[in-house]
Amino acid sequence: MDAERLKTVAIALGALSLPALYMLLKPKVSIPGPRGLPFIGNMLDFPTTEPWFVWEKWRKQYGPIVCLEIFEVKIIMLNEPRLITEMLDKTPASSGRSTFYVLGELAIAGITIKMTYGIDIADKNDPIMADAQVAVDQFNENTKPGSQLVEFFPFRKPSLCLLEHGLPVAVKYVPGMRYKRMVPQWKKEINKVLETPSSVVVGELRKGIVKQTVAHELLQEPNMSRERLREVQWTLASIYFGGIDTVVPFITAVLAMALYPEVQKKARDEIERVLGEDQLPTAKDRKSLPYIDAFIKEVMRWHPIIPTGGPRRLTEDIIFEGYVLPKETIVISNLWICPGRDLADLEIWYAVATIFATLHIELAPGERKAAAFLSETLSGPEKFSFTITPVSPTIERVLRYLVADHFSMDAEQLKTVAIALGALSLPALYMLLKPKASIPGPPGLPLIGNALDFPMVEPWLVWEKWRKQYGPIVCLEIFKVKIVMLNEPRLITEMLDKTPASSGRAIFYVLGELVGWENSTAGLQPGPRHREARRAFHETIGKQVLHRYSELIERKIRKLAVNLLESQGEKALVPEYIKHAIAGITVKVTYGIDIADKNDPIMADAQITINHFNENTKPGSQMVEFFPFRKPSLCLLEHGLPVVVKYVPGMRYKRMVPQWRKEVNKVLEAPANIVMDELRQGIVKQTVAHELLQEPNMSPERLSDIQWMLASIYFGGIDTTANSINSAVLAMALYPEVQKKARDEIERVLGKDQLPTAKDRKSLPYIDAFIKEVTRWHPIVANGGPRRLTEDTILEGYVLPKETIVLSNLWGICHDDRFFSSPHEFLPERFLESDDPNAPTALYEPWNIVFGAGRRVCPGRDLADLEIWYAVATIFATLHIELAPGEHKTAAFLSGTISGPEEFSFVITPLSPTIERVLRYSIGD
Repeated sequence: MDAERLKTVAIALGALSLPALYMLLKPKVSIPGPRGLPFIGNMLDFPTTEPWFVWEKWRKQYGPIVCLEIFEVKIIMLNEPRLITEMLDKTPASSGRSTFYVLGELAIAGITIKMTYGIDIADKNDPIMADAQVAVDQFNENTKPGSQLVEFFPFRKPSLCLLEHGLPVAVKYVPGMRYKRMVPQWKKEINKVLETPSSVVVGELRKGIVKQTVAHELLQEPNMSRERLREVQWTLASIYFGGIDTVVPFITAVLAMALYPEVQKKARDEIERVLGEDQLPTAKDRKSLPYIDAFIKEVMRWHPIIPTGGPRRLTEDIIFEGYVLPKETIVISNLWICPGRDLADLEIWYAVATIFATLHIELAPGERKAAAFLSETLSGPEKFSFTITPVSPTIERVLRYLVADHFSMDAEQLKTVAIALGALSLPALYMLLKPKASIPGPPGLPLIGNALDFPMVEPWLVWEKWRKQYGPIVCLEIFKVKIVMLNEPRLITEMLDKTPASSGRAIFYVLGELVGWENSTAGLQPGPRHREARRAFHETIGKQVLHRYSELIERKIRKLAVNLLESQGEKALVPEYIKHAIAGITVKVTYGIDIADKNDPIMADAQITINHFNENTKPGSQMVEFFPFRKPSLCLLEHGLPVVVKYVPGMRYKRMVPQWRKEVNKVLEAPANIVMDELRQGIVKQTVAHELLQEPNMSPERLSDIQWMLASIYFGGIDTTANSINSAVLAMALYPEVQKKARDEIERVLGKDQLPTAKDRKSLPYIDAFIKEVTRWHPIVANGGPRRLTEDTILEGYVLPKETIVLSNLWGICHDDRFFSSPHEFLPERFLESDDPNAPTALYEPWNIVFGAGRRVCPGRDLADLEIWYAVATIFATLHIELAPGEHKTAAFLSGTISGPEEFSFVITPLSPTIERVLRYSIGD
């Protein structure tokens, strides 16, 4: 080492050793605090992880003022509000912000997060946002007190300058001097954040594009020098990042909502009381919503975003509470123990009030139940997963409408509504979502996946086993097609009621495209035809017009009771008579046609078609549905091997499709032709068919659409309703004590010689409870109507790709003891006893669960409800049903898409000769 270099090193070492010698010999400070070590003081004590807990421990140990010392620099923590007020509000010497040397003077002057350039950022991977986040992360990491020990070096600027020039390379690797290596990179990243967005604005201004933003206004200044441009860029960057103080408390508020649902409910109750259920809060409502302000204050108190305050560096020596605090002392405020002083501004209020008014937030299943916060300068929550749903479909529509019509909203409202919508469509809020692993489910085999696992016999029991093993969402995969089973009501509601991508019915390739079932109302994809069909059903068989059919239903059901009595409980006849009665009602309502008592051709043809549908729509019944690229590959197979391919395993449908198509067309055309003949003769009846088929000049395509619309009522209403009544009859026989309670209620209300009518329904609550319990006991569609997603979507943090088939584990939900007490017992009383902690709510109402959700709710549910009620009430009022001698005493159900009971033999007798005479007289027998 040459003499000059040696002299430089000696001076540098002297620069470092002299302050150290001074610190060793200096008088001790009397402010209480933890004892330090020679030279370095409390450097090893300085808290960097959850520092608020460490400072709180020291507060209890040392009192209202606590002092640490690192090298020569004192760090004072103020632990009482009055001290903070006296020091920071009333002492001019404390008004200097402790802008840390490394990032303050060498790299950055201010960091925040807010756009002011008029630039639309990308939904994902936006470069400006990415660069800004890097800068924010650096600021948070390097401004935590203690993160850069150079901040506490005595005479830091001269000594560091000396070190830097004396040891130009090695010094950068001395402990605590890492910043010397990093500053060039940090400067480069900050310059990128300063220059990129302002360059976009400058480019727009050159093209004559002038937007109403701060950047466009400031950057129009002519003949700016390089220094002036840099000043403007820093001004803009400071505004750009200015929202960070809002984002962190907002996310903290969201976590509080999820952790404390009772608080969320109180806030929502206040909003609904003041605004109703379909209004969004505005600033003028703030005084009327005190609980919202109280919630924000409590969030600020619960975890201040800067738990140890914004550090200040004294600009001169002062005396405080009798202690001498020298210039350069760093003063910190222990806000974690103080009430929230700085109330949220209007921006935070808008965000919190709008979220409360529009969204329901809860922790995702499996998420930890305790708050956890990051140990950074701006201390927000760690990442949590949430379940976020709209409070109601109405408020969601209002929210989306207002965003679409954003010109009618002020800037704050628009921004808050956008935040709410972002939370609703989970991908937009990264902080509220963390990626998860693949959806749990049984492991599959290469290529075929879970093709061999798919349950075909009593599938509800297999899915229930998987629910217990894998949780609320279970996934199978067959040839890359995902089948997802939802095992909780809230998931079904979230996916099927509130996710537009799930409104596509999973109509299958074989029956859908090849046979034509894609044209049925159940098979139609969302669009004008689907809306028209549902509107037609609403107008012709909706609740408001059911009174038209009361007399018809009453007569057909009473005829059914007589037929059951005459069947003597023969196992084949009971389900046949039930199906005949429901078919008679449905065909009469739809077409105005009376079906024959035996061997009716319309009913026979329809039953063949329904049987084919049930057999071939059981998930897994046609493996071709899961073939990758199924249409091209099947087309190639069909034309390449026109005969042989039809006999390949899994390809039987190729032989059967022509026959199935012929049978479906027969069912579509035969009853419609009868109606059109009547219309040509001037016969107009009050039926769905007569109303729709009067349309003049119909094209063949339009006629086909209407035929499918009409047939959908028939196809959708017969097997579902008939099997519900079959299940009810079996329950009556299996549970005689329930049969007695129902009969006692009817006799108490009507006497022993009256038949029930619709007007008696409100007086017979046990009958309704019995029907609900039958629906829960064995849902007729145990795994729900399958839906095929029309686009990629996210549920509970899992990505579900387009074409995923979504099923609902209705049987599992109805037998889950979290939702129903003693689920394997038959207890109609559960729907009457309000003191049951598991009394079914609207979310768990079996009728709502079984008859569909969302845009695919069964349009004929009200007609089915009336038919089932009439059947159950009439049978209870007139007949006594028990199992035939030797019949097994356990319920057993078929494994079809529509799952009714297996056939049982019964003993069926009239309750009394009197009621039998009344029954027969009522049908003219």
